[in-house]
Amino acid sequence: MQALLALYVDVVRPLVAPKGENKDTAMLFLNLDGTPDRLLGRHVERYFRTALNLKITTTTIRKMAETTAADLFRRGLLTQAQKEACHFVIGHSQTTSENFYVQ
Repeated sequence: MQALLALYVDVVRPLVAPKGENKDTAMLFLNLDGTPDRLLGRHVERYFRTALNLKITTTTIRKMAETTAADLFRRGLLTQAQKEACHFVIGHSQTTSENFYVQ
């Protein structure tokens, strides 16, 4: 999976990315016309259903990531800064993550 993502980022995405975009703030997944792909959640669900016959959504992935980070933090295997970085990547505040994602 990591190799496929690297291939997408390094080879495919630059072919459709808008010229002069700020790579630090640009959307990662684009349509062929260079606009942000707003259906990513559907693509994720379809992949897991087709490839593994599982119902996995982007929310499920967020819950797994946040729950794992919280568990690692409780066991002293993750620093506060690393835990906060996880919240940032997931796109929610610590409060939202703990109230809705951590199980």
